[in-house]
Amino acid sequence: MKKLYTLFLITGISLSASAQLVYKDVAGIFYNRCTKCHHNGGGAPFSMMNYSETYPWSSLIQTDLTTGKMPVWPPDTTYTRFLHERIITVSEKNAILNWISSVSQMGDTTIANGCPPAPVYLQNQLYGTPSLVLQIPTFTSNASSADAYNCFSLPTGLTQDRYLRAFEIVPGNPAIVHHVVVTVDTVGNSTNDLSGLCYNQPGDFGIGGYAPGSPPSVFPGVAPLKAGMRIKAGSKLVLQIHYPIGSAGQVDSTKIRLYFYPAGMPGIRDIYSSVFLQNWSLFIPANTTMTFTAQKTVNSIASGSDISLYAAFPHCHGVCTSIVNYALTTEPLPFHLFA
Repeated sequence: MKKLYTLFLITGISLSASAQLVYKDVAGIFYNRCTKCHHNGGGAPFSMMNYSETYPWSSLIQTDLTTGKMPVWPPDTTYTRFLHERIITVSEKNAILNWISSVSQMGDTTIANGCPPAPVYLQNQLYGTPSLVLQIPTFTSNASSADAYNCFSLPTGLTQDRYLRAFEIVPGNPAIVHHVVVTVDTVGNSTNDLSGLCYNQPGDFGIGGYAPGSPPSVFPGVAPLKAGMRIKAGSKLVLQIHYPIGSAGQVDSTKIRLYFYPAGMPGIRDIYSSVFLQNWSLFIPANTTMTFTAQKTVNSIASGSDISLYAAFPHCHGVCTSIVNYALTTEPLPFHLFA
């Protein structure tokens, strides 16, 4: 009887173990869905590029997946779909949760035994030699007792107008760069404001920005939608950089890499970027739900020319639950954000 009992026990362990997931079963999901931000220099608070980096965070990963906090993707996918969505499928989520419930077992993590190779992330994502690189002077964060917003005014040195085809913002210290907003000072008379209080940066229009996980911005380059932003000769680019409280003493040297169309290239459609819709009268009484609206007449942008909407960047903090963009004379624009 003793030998028979031992045989049953071993068989039971073998069957149970065969149903459990190990790291190689979920590594590809982490690589595809998480590591664009969760790698060294990627802006996320920890890296998930291998088992030893991922395992200590198993409990947090379980909580964030269960609550829907991760991956971060506010748009409502039942309303419309976007390219480059940061989502995770139900089967992928369940696989990770099952792995964690099985004590996040390592197993054999070698590529030879079926573990997928980790992706390689380069600091510069856009290939080729940029037309122009502008970099802030080495700066020590002054965000000691409060968040700091500093504006760096960088001369472009352009002697003729050029059309911007693509740009990439590379944070010098991803751990402390909360975001970067870039505007163009076409007159070129702006100066640095390193007081930490540069909330409303100078400039005539914006070209875009950076937040952790942001990809480079590349405008369509083939007719009929060959598009770009015109940067005038003598302009300065103003980089507003937000450093979070507690980062004082840490050093940053953020840069922007710019790619221009060839000088004089015909047929480029102008892209205009600005904060068109704003509403700052956001008084919300306690225990109430309020709706706020704002509108902008677009024919003033290009003297009555036909306008195409290229992108929208709804932005709100904390209390917002949804944003819907509409063109007043047509159907609702295909965007619906749930925060």
